Amino acid sequence: MPLRWEHDVEFLEYGDIYFFYKVKRNVEPHGIADVSRFFIVLDPEKENPPRYIVMGNKWLPKVFVDGNTAWGFVQIVGGRGFRTQTSRSPNIKNTSRPAGEGIYAIVTHRDHTHLLYLLELPKAQGPVQKAFNIQKEGNYIFQNRSVETSPKSPDLQFSNFSRIDVNALNKRGTEILLVGVGSDIGRLGISAQKDYETIQTADIFSKLHLDRERHPIKSLISGDWT
Repeated sequence: MPLRWEHDVEFLEYGDIYFFYKVKRNVEPHGIADVSRFFIVLDPEKENPPRYIVMGNKWLPKVFVDGNTAWGFVQIVGGRGFRTQTSRSPNIKNTSRPAGEGIYAIVTHRDHTHLLYLLELPKAQGPVQKAFNIQKEGNYIFQNRSVETSPKSPDLQFSNFSRIDVNALNKRGTEILLVGVGSDIGRLGISAQKDYETIQTADIFSKLHLDRERHPIKSLISGDWT
């Protein structure tokens, strides 16, 4: 049982969650139209590798609207994930930018699975978090489907989305589906204790091996674009 969560459901996994966005080339961001990609990083406990999930919609579902969905896929598993440029004059504008840090849990509830998170940084929602629908507290139905190759054809075939298989999250190309749930975490019989994180103590830099000077952090501190 994780020490930071109290619950009345079955826990499949828990750990740290991070949100990132990447800006379009040679653009100073002022809104989501200037963003090329939006990522969720699930970094589970017990030395399992982090998973870097690209969200195709470039945002999360609205948690207060039942049935609102967002699709994504696992792009990278493990490693350093966001590799920075090594040239003498790197383009800082194009590096990934952190937009949030918190804790997450994947739990089984009745006949489905939830992805839950509580945000620790930034302390208050800013324009960046509002653009990506990053709430202080998130609750989603969590499903996946694995990419499979048919023995009769080199083309990729897809199975239907189903209750999440956490092992499938360790495979590149696994597709995920998040469905917004119009109820809070407490209604699942769950409560959690967040850490009091500051920009100095944030895990996002040490655990993901990020250079603070190469990844603009204003969105993580104040929630502003620039």
